[in-house]
Amino acid sequence: YFWHITDFHYDPLYTAQGDTRRHCRRADERGSSGHHRALGRLGDYSCDSSLELIQSALRYMRTRHSENVEFVLWTGDIVAAQYSENEENRYQAIRNITELLRMTFSSHFVFPVLGHTDPAPSETLTNLWSHWLPMEALTTLKSGGYYTIEQSHSKLRIVALNTNLFSVSEENSAPARRQWEWLDEVLEKATANSEMFGEGMDVGVPRCWNGNPALESTAMVDPRQVGQTATASQVAAGFKRHKTVEFGTP
Repeated sequence: YFWHITDFHYDPLYTAQGDTRRHCRRADERGSSGHHRALGRLGDYSCDSSLELIQSALRYMRTRHSENVEFVLWTGDIVAAQYSENEENRYQAIRNITELLRMTFSSHFVFPVLGHTDPAPSETLTNLWSHWLPMEALTTLKSGGYYTIEQSHSKLRIVALNTNLFSVSEENSAPARRQWEWLDEVLEKATANSEMFGEGMDVGVPRCWNGNPALESTAMVDPRQVGQTATASQVAAGFKRHKTVEFGTP
């Protein structure tokens, strides 16, 4: 098994005294929000995630299948899109979540993947995640936001793509072409070595309404062996094959 975590959309400015019309933030410095309903300590369905919601979800995850989980796949959209446009503020929020994951899964590797609300590949991100990734992966993460991890003992290969390069504005760019070329090389090597790799995933995000824990679903996905005719475009298309487990907060 492995855990797949996605779309935290962490908002450091969330407050239970906030206004839903202002993304659950205080309306003014005096804290007089005028919101039309009570907000939950763990979040509200109109707003992005509070830190307490994320902490609660991770605590629960640590209690489920802990002895069988091999690694954690963390697929981006870490910080709320409406949060500060200041780059350092966003990096600090990512640092906070990175440290939380490091403490929660202290005996596991966490493999991060960039989402569309996350910063572009940079040395700062590379340094933040250097304790999880080998040097070869850090090199391509820094230059293009993608990397691969080879687990030789299980013949499993993890491929992390920067899907921001698949957007209309980027799809014909030089970085996008380099990623496709790199992926073809990775798949050729995986095929030659009869390795396994992870494919398309379907996952639910834990949320709470007015502070009451709500059950959501998350997927734990089986890898599929690379075939002789596998190509980068086929992997991008992928297919979904998963089983669902209940996901709640204590």
